[in-house]
Amino acid sequence: MRRSLKSKRDAILFSFFKEEIKPLKALEEQGELDLYYFDEAGVNLTPAIPYAWQPKETCYELPSSQSQNLTILGSINKECQCQSFLFDGAANSSIVIACLDAFAEQITKKTVVVLDRASIHTSKKVAQNISYWKQKGLFLQYIPPYCPELNQIEILWKFIKYYWFDLQAYQNMEGLKKKRRTTRT
Repeated sequence: MRRSLKSKRDAILFSFFKEEIKPLKALEEQGELDLYYFDEAGVNLTPAIPYAWQPKETCYELPSSQSQNLTILGSINKECQCQSFLFDGAANSSIVIACLDAFAEQITKKTVVVLDRASIHTSKKVAQNISYWKQKGLFLQYIPPYCPELNQIEILWKFIKYYWFDLQAYQNMEGLKKKRRTTRT
């Protein structure tokens, strides 16, 4: 079982974006630009283990408690080159801006960053920085709402949360932070 918001998706916009990104991918193949996918993911002591096998008559318990959030913001390209930013707490527009500023300083050619329409990505504060990023060669391309599978970094977040973090990582915050350090991208 997994949660899904596909029922809220506009199928026409979804199809349109899949076509709209093809020319960007072609330009990337030709070396004309770099294409990255950007998003954030939060991890806390509420395990994200979707299922587990266990012996009959045995019940494994997942320790779960309220805790602070550990957040990773990152970008990834088709070559799996990733830049990540790790910090305690929830993400906000100021943090997104700082991450995109740092990313813009490292690019060497025109770069398009694909990201979702989360409010921290589309705020007035972010909009005020778009012209600065364009001058640096960094352009933002927003995906339609409720289409996370169009953002390739979602695959990385899924693997980190569901496959790379084992049950022991969720025992306490120090264990989770330690696992976070050992899975840095």
